[in-house]
Amino acid sequence: MLCTTSNGMNNKNIIAAAVVALAVFGFFALILPEYNNIKEARTALQERKAMLEERTALVAKVASLNEVYNTNQNNINKLGSLLPTNKHHDEIVSSIFSIAGQSGVVLSEVVVGDAANQGNGSMKQTNISVQGTGQYERIYNFLQLLEQSLRLYDVQSLNLGIKEGAGGAAAGNLTFEIKINTNSIN
Repeated sequence: MLCTTSNGMNNKNIIAAAVVALAVFGFFALILPEYNNIKEARTALQERKAMLEERTALVAKVASLNEVYNTNQNNINKLGSLLPTNKHHDEIVSSIFSIAGQSGVVLSEVVVGDAANQGNGSMKQTNISVQGTGQYERIYNFLQLLEQSLRLYDVQSLNLGIKEGAGGAAAGNLTFEIKINTNSIN
């Protein structure tokens, strides 16, 4: 009997050892890989949450910039009128003749030069030469209207002279030559 008990105990020990070995094998073969997968999934989830927060912040910034742009649209349009993207020689000449008509001076020549790059290359400068005749007050009025124009004109020089011949000095007429620069966006 003693042998059977010892043999029965051995069987129990072997069965217990086999169950423990099977449990350890099951833990390493089945549970531990799933645990690692869950751990990697949590890490990936945290990375995606961080990316989502970053994208949400960027979308908020874009919305904020859109709102600022829409708020300042009127100012942006004015700037586009002040600094057009093209040189538009015909608009420049038309504008100068319109100002001359309003002020009462008579233009004899308007020369618009080619646009040249200025400074860092983002702006182009166009040189304009205007010659004409008129009384001092009218020339002064011409310069004031030029200053009030929607397009930015930069007067570089003004040369005045007495007009020779009929209707000249006795009538108070002067000849003038104005050198003007205007800018456009490159």
